[in-house]
Amino acid sequence: MIDDGGRGVIVTPTHHAPVPPPGWERDGGTMNAGRLICLLIALGLITGSAGSVRPPVSAASPASISATADSVPEFAWRRSLPIDSMSSAISPIGGTEARALVGMGGKLYAAIGYWRDTDRDSPRLPGAQVLVLDDPASPWRVDLELDDRMPSGPSAGLRTYLAIATLSSVTLHRDRGGRQLAGPVSMLVAGVWSRAGGLDVFSRSEDSSQWTRSRLANADGAPPGTQVRSFTV
Repeated sequence: MIDDGGRGVIVTPTHHAPVPPPGWERDGGTMNAGRLICLLIALGLITGSAGSVRPPVSAASPASISATADSVPEFAWRRSLPIDSMSSAISPIGGTEARALVGMGGKLYAAIGYWRDTDRDSPRLPGAQVLVLDDPASPWRVDLELDDRMPSGPSAGLRTYLAIATLSSVTLHRDRGGRQLAGPVSMLVAGVWSRAGGLDVFSRSEDSSQWTRSRLANADGAPPGTQVRSFTV
């Protein structure tokens, strides 16, 4: 399908009859049998000289299957994020959805949003958050909280950012001029859902806990709710 100015255009491929290869000409409507026989003999010789035939793959024995199953470590699922969806309390860590889980530097990061929160229009609600789990035995903690508030209008006083729309870990090898960096730089980059419009991106490097806000060029006119939903390098 081709997007033609917003109109979907279906392109149907045209099927052509296959063109016979050289040596397969028809003679009065009958295939040239002599050439066909020569071709089959040649194929047989090529196949016979290609080497020994691989032995058939035998089915795995029950003993080997059992050994493989025994080598898989046992694990159990459990609730990790300290968020109770049935609680009406507004907690320091909350949200109604984890939109992304990303690993970087041996830690796990979660992108949290409040889009479906029944108190999303309450000024007491925290802003969109990025949470981090330092190791399996540690509790989740807040790595980034966007506590900006709308300065005016119908949403005055409410949090500007409803959700971390996407979160990715990227590794950069070159600077903006295409020059090779002294070493690779790993970063977290986050797109957001904003009540104010525009397109903002938040980022930080693996070696720093400081997040930086960037406004995408030529995106000031983007309406409220516009989001960056993915990153790729």
